[in-house]
Amino acid sequence: NIVLSLPCENLEEERQLFSFFSMLTFCAFLLMYFWKSGLLIRGGISVGTYFSDELMIWGKGLVKTYQLENQIAVYPRIIIDPKDKKLFAAACEPFENVLLNEDFDGICFVDPFLWKDIKRHENMLRELLCENVKQLKAAHKKDFKIEQKLLWFNRYLKEKISILETEKHYME
Repeated sequence: NIVLSLPCENLEEERQLFSFFSMLTFCAFLLMYFWKSGLLIRGGISVGTYFSDELMIWGKGLVKTYQLENQIAVYPRIIIDPKDKKLFAAACEPFENVLLNEDFDGICFVDPFLWKDIKRHENMLRELLCENVKQLKAAHKKDFKIEQKLLWFNRYLKEKISILETEKHYME
């Protein structure tokens, strides 16, 4: 488990929003790193209180994040608590709403490939797709939950590659 936290109680709104955007950016890079390493991670982001000491972390914010990851995220994505969606959208607004996407199930998630320069990631997207297809063939009908996650990731990657190919077509 990875726990990230930002103190934001006493920050002015602009600094608070920038902190939220920084958290989303870090999560996007984490996703790309783990996906490239072959690990399809999932997680949740929520705003709430928590307490920590040298031995443990506890609190409502942590419990909510765990529930998001364990019960709702399902696919290899980092989702935003629906109650905090507007707050994180506001954090992304000055940056042309990069990083947040809404999935087919209405859940808002961190999308590392929404940057305007998605073209520079084309090779990585294609490599991830090829590797995912191999994993899908290996998992086929062995474990439904794993297959479900791989199918989601396959659809996600194909969607991103389709966007790239559409952009290339219009540039020609």
